[in-house]
Amino acid sequence: MKSIYFPPVAILAGAILLIASIVWPRAAGPGVVWSDEQADEYAQASADLHAAAHAGGHAKGPGHAHAHGAAGEDSAGADQKLAAAQQRFQQQEAALARAHAMRWGPARWFWWSGLILTAGGVAAFYWARAAGR
Repeated sequence: MKSIYFPPVAILAGAILLIASIVWPRAAGPGVVWSDEQADEYAQASADLHAAAHAGGHAKGPGHAHAHGAAGEDSAGADQKLAAAQQRFQQQEAALARAHAMRWGPARWFWWSGLILTAGGVAAFYWARAAGR
């Protein structure tokens, strides 16, 4: 490619990538990377964690021995439920973070690539103009 064509092509390609960085997050809406079922699972994991945290607090409280077992047994069961709920919530939270990255990752790549191409095209234009080409 002749050097005379590089600046306008780079500027145009950079502008297209910059526009794509703005359009991508809107075009790839939340439903593309995070389904309604995943949202329901996340909400349920959060609710289960909340319930387990409160149940654990009640089981450990003074004088809260339940009719179905001693306070120590209730506390151990509550601790296990809390640990399981925390693990499930952390898995759902990690899935949400991956979905967020999938939605915004390409936009960042488009933005930086577009910026570099546009700047390179502008610099090449002024360099060619100063060199008299």
